Amino acid sequence: MATDTQSREQRIEIRIRPQDKKKLEKAASVFGLSLSAFMLFNSLKAAQEGLAAQSRITLSENEWNSFMKVIEHPPRPNKALLALAKKHSRA
Repeated sequence: MATDTQSREQRIEIRIRPQDKKKLEKAASVFGLSLSAFMLFNSLKAAQEGLAAQSRITLSENEWNSFMKVIEHPPRPNKALLALAKKHSRA
């Protein structure tokens, strides 16, 4: 695990059950990390994965096929869309 040289000025405190703390300490020791380093590493990893998941759109196979059908064979523009395009092209 890489360490950075920036100072760490912020503090986070949590309350947990004793058995949960023991489990975290055991896991941290397996990786040769302090409890704080283990929790920080895994918390940041979970945060990154959660944020990435929020920025992705996942489609079922049927949804994907419908999307691709529209992309490959787009519908003809309706009157409202043509009017809007005409109005916008004048601006």
